Amino acid sequence: MNDKKKEGALVTEQESLDSQIKQSLAKGKLGDRNAQKRKKIIRIFAIFAGVLFLYWAYIALFTYPKGGMKFGVCKVFLELQVQYPRELRLSYVEPFSKFTRIWYVQHDAYGQSRFDAMDCYYKEDGSGLDRVEINRRQVDPVTIEKFNASIPAILAYPPDLTYPVGLPDNVKELKTDQPPQ
Repeated sequence: MNDKKKEGALVTEQESLDSQIKQSLAKGKLGDRNAQKRKKIIRIFAIFAGVLFLYWAYIALFTYPKGGMKFGVCKVFLELQVQYPRELRLSYVEPFSKFTRIWYVQHDAYGQSRFDAMDCYYKEDGSGLDRVEINRRQVDPVTIEKFNASIPAILAYPPDLTYPVGLPDNVKELKTDQPPQ
């Protein structure tokens, strides 16, 4: 039993010596160097986190969101289906799980403006378009099958996939190409 007491006393004595050594090292030059290294590492980490946050903020504030290739295929189909547009402007895109709805404004050669919607429904296997509705009227399935044959070319040379900005909320900010009367 005495041996265990002596052994316990030696262990506590050793621990106290270790703590005294650590305290004296922390007070000396080695402790200052370690503290400076820790501060430098924390400073580098803080700078890295700040740069990462600024990059994320830049991406979030100054870039437009982009859609996937489903949107790109639907957009190309729309551009091919609108006849003789003087201007075709996409105004809003609604991506759903089974289809994509594109709202667009078409200014034709006669000066008329139309605000229309197109729904592109995709095949289950993702190989192309299943059906397309423009203003809730179905497009001829033969036209869709001919278009589906051109999808590999669209995938090889993808269109601009940037989502449109959309229409303004205020009617006064809505500008048209018509001169004032």
